[in-house]
Amino acid sequence: MENNVLIILGMHRSGTSLTAQWLQKCGLNIGDNLMPAHFSNKDGHFEDMDFHDLHEEIFRNHNIPYGGFENIESFKPTCEEVNKIADLVNKKNTLYKQWGWKEPRTCLFIDEYLKLIPNAVILLIIRDYNAVINSLINRDVNSIEQSLLNSGRLGKLRLLKYKVTKGKKEKRKLGNRYSLALKHYYTKLLKLNSPNIIHLKFEDILINENKITNDIESLGFQLNNKIKLSSIIKNNYINAKNKCKYVTDRQSIEELQARLLSL
Repeated sequence: MENNVLIILGMHRSGTSLTAQWLQKCGLNIGDNLMPAHFSNKDGHFEDMDFHDLHEEIFRNHNIPYGGFENIESFKPTCEEVNKIADLVNKKNTLYKQWGWKEPRTCLFIDEYLKLIPNAVILLIIRDYNAVINSLINRDVNSIEQSLLNSGRLGKLRLLKYKVTKGKKEKRKLGNRYSLALKHYYTKLLKLNSPNIIHLKFEDILINENKITNDIESLGFQLNNKIKLSSIIKNNYINAKNKCKYVTDRQSIEELQARLLSL
């Protein structure tokens, strides 16, 4: 019998953690060794560390910094690296007849995964780019500010100086970094070639939750403990619509996002 595999696919900070948490509670195995909670994701990332660690190992081989945001324009794994990916997929298939995973870096490896598991179901999540880039910037800036605040008795003074002298400059730099990365991720996702894609606009996830689980089950999966997404979602998490003023090349990103949402 062929394995049922679900790939939860989307850019970093697109709501993939929430979706993976929900589907895990519904009965989908999304990994035995999940990334723990962090200040940037207090409920947990629900990210399979087997995939995370392999992707980061490959990134290091190609001088790609952690996360997969830079130096990714011409990235392509080697044959040896593809064999490691195949070994991981085969291991999971041996252990489980029904399984899935969430790991945003998967977007950059999706061609290789679909060659290995062409019948995998892809749950493609698209969140408004303003919310994505705002979230990424806030995550990094909060980390810097927390580090300064905890840097000793002068921590509050260092934090204030940073906010006054470097804060906006840092946000502009991060905005450019994540705008470029988002364009590449979106361009990669637009080239998806699979017969089994469930498209999801993250802002509509609550009104479509029954359709999502029904679509997943119609493709061969069994979700034996379906729960309401509203039981785990945080207030106002979905409806964050603040415009990100640090986005660069906004027109290109808007065009790419519109194309993805129209698929």
